Amino acid sequence: MNCAGPMAILLAAVADATAALAGRLKEKLGTGTARDQAVLELLREVFQETAAVRFEGNNYSDEWKAEAARRGLPNLVDTPASLETLRDPKQTAFLLEQGVFTEVELSGRYNIALERYVKHVTLEAETLLEMLRTLVIPAGEKQLATTLGVWNGLGAAAGAKLVDAARLAAESGVRGLTTRVAELSSELGEVTAAVGRLEALLDELCGSHDEAKTARRLADEVRPLMAKARAAADRLEHLVDDETWSLPKYREMLFVR
Repeated sequence: MNCAGPMAILLAAVADATAALAGRLKEKLGTGTARDQAVLELLREVFQETAAVRFEGNNYSDEWKAEAARRGLPNLVDTPASLETLRDPKQTAFLLEQGVFTEVELSGRYNIALERYVKHVTLEAETLLEMLRTLVIPAGEKQLATTLGVWNGLGAAAGAKLVDAARLAAESGVRGLTTRVAELSSELGEVTAAVGRLEALLDELCGSHDEAKTARRLADEVRPLMAKARAAADRLEHLVDDETWSLPKYREMLFVR
């Protein structure tokens, strides 16, 4: 079954479990136990054995994650962790026994999936860098320059010999724009710093020939850094004029005509 996908693997797991149950049932029947009694005993045993993996709440909630940890169940939170199960003979024995895969096919699928993950995440990171360098950062710089121009003008007005009302208004504007300049500078600085760290990390991983380690670092280091850069860019978006921000905003994508 070279074309076997996730559904085939699930069916193989069901077939493996069913075969194991059939064997246990035959053993009970071999001792002279009546059929219905043997089935009930087997169901009772299985119900107790599988108690740890049954959860009557929301299986997508954080509650189940906490409960699973309390029960000692694994929680594979990313692709590299999930793919490592293909290298565990205890986890893949049923696929070999059911004839779904050979060992060579399992190894091949692991390597192909790992390579695909590395390429996909690297491409996503490079695309993010391109967008940050050519769209986000320039927009932030342009907005900061515009705001600084207004800030400097009001500062000059506040220091000029103006009537009291005009001078007070200029001073108030300077205080407000000082906060805005600080916010723009902070978010722009965070985006720029994230770009530098992400570029350095990708350059380092580019020289690695161990795809398993590369995939692990992409999940543990690159993706969190991408999320941090994206969060800073989202905050910067709220500070930049619509005319300056060239990327479509969420409200524009939601309500585009």
